[in-house]
Amino acid sequence: SPGAGRRGRGRVGSLLTVLTLATLAQSEEHAPLAAPTEAVDTSRQFSVDAVVVEVDEAGVVRPLPGALGWMIGRIRKPGPHGGTEDVVTRASARASAAGRLAFVNATRIDEAHYRIEVPFKGVAFRSSDFGPGDPVPREVRVYRVTTKPDALRLRLLTDVQVGDGSLSITELVRVENTALTAVDTTQSELGLRLPTMAFTVFGRVPTWGMLPTGAPIGGAEASTGQGKVIGERGALVYRGPILPGNELFFQFRYSVPYTTETVSLGLLADLPAPESLITIRYPDHLGVRFGVNRPARAIESREGTQERRDLLLSAPLGVGEPLILTLDRLPAESPLPAYFVSAVVVALVVLGAAVIVGARRRRGMTGPVLDDFDTRKAVEVVVDVVRSVGGA
Repeated sequence: SPGAGRRGRGRVGSLLTVLTLATLAQSEEHAPLAAPTEAVDTSRQFSVDAVVVEVDEAGVVRPLPGALGWMIGRIRKPGPHGGTEDVVTRASARASAAGRLAFVNATRIDEAHYRIEVPFKGVAFRSSDFGPGDPVPREVRVYRVTTKPDALRLRLLTDVQVGDGSLSITELVRVENTALTAVDTTQSELGLRLPTMAFTVFGRVPTWGMLPTGAPIGGAEASTGQGKVIGERGALVYRGPILPGNELFFQFRYSVPYTTETVSLGLLADLPAPESLITIRYPDHLGVRFGVNRPARAIESREGTQERRDLLLSAPLGVGEPLILTLDRLPAESPLPAYFVSAVVVALVVLGAAVIVGARRRRGMTGPVLDDFDTRKAVEVVVDVVRSVGGA
């Protein structure tokens, strides 16, 4: 009947509802629990804003939109040769239309030093270093890049320490860029050669082919931390950027052996040097004499038992103009053995006496003393002297 049919359909619907609820309850019972959301430690984050600007040759400053910037965190570890520096965090940002770089929620490491770098025309332009709690540099300046060194100048300080058989030389080379363009010696043919002292050859100063190829001598490296110094074509060559200003300098040390009492050393710069200073140090008992081939003002002083002489050139040193230092009365050992020199002196004395005796005998002027002079015995005495000195 119709009523029985409706009651049957109602029982079936109720049964389906019960089965559905049971299935859902069972699935919820065996479902894995959702992982809790990990809280972000905002105390270990900080944000940095800076503006990238481009400076042209005339000094006009304008924002650089679209520039890619990096904020790099580094930790310096102590060790030999100045230690090492490891990069511990890095974040990037793209400059807005106004040149604004926004580094949001960067990793904060209290021991790290941070800086912002903007690659432009093959050169990485950098901000000054700052810590997480320090004032952040307001802007990063980038410059147009050239390979021409026309605006570069050098300031040279050469320190010469006189020792037994060798000269210890310390060079301090400061590089100045007087223009508002960056000079990239990485892309130039010869790079920037750092002047070094060398023995003169027929009055000329050699510049290339004097030093080994590969690792630089004396720990030479750029003060800015950019680029690198290498031994190239027998000279010290810097390859890297030289930014406007005078923040780039190099300091390195090397030794020059000598075997004579008088030596002439010279250096030659490939760039103009408005100021050049040579400092000479030697023990006060040596009495070393010195001189340079150019007008200079000498300043005398003492440092304990050391004599010090500072020679400041009176005029700038031009490109290709040699600066030659001559040192005399150096404590060089004689190339001849001492006993050989003594034997030669004694032999000359005996030979001279024999000549005098022969001359007087021929003239009949012999006396009681010279008559007793026996050349053979004198030679035997000389031989005994040579043997005794050689045995000593």
